[in-house]
Amino acid sequence: MNYEIRHTGTIEIETDRLLLRPILLSDAQSLYEIVSDKDVLNYLAGLPEYTGVEMAVDYISGKLEKKYKNKDFYDWAVVLKSENKMIGRISVYKQDDYRRMADLVWQ
Repeated sequence: MNYEIRHTGTIEIETDRLLLRPILLSDAQSLYEIVSDKDVLNYLAGLPEYTGVEMAVDYISGKLEKKYKNKDFYDWAVVLKSENKMIGRISVYKQDDYRRMADLVWQ
């Protein structure tokens, strides 16, 4: 059987404790804190080291906002609902529609 992949893009997913949603400009400080953590960087080969919050702002407004328009792009902010704060990120790193598989990366 050949099933058609119906991409939805980065839609909101909610649990009792967490909200997964697109990364917003208001998440720039949290994103900077996450990706500048040395323990996180040890596991993320090829990720440029952020030199400041401005780099996160540029990344969100320059790259992510454009990519979110694509229905086959997936990059979620993991938000702790009780604090309304981004505490992590989940992204589809590689996807193979033919095999119906995707590799995820999380920070």
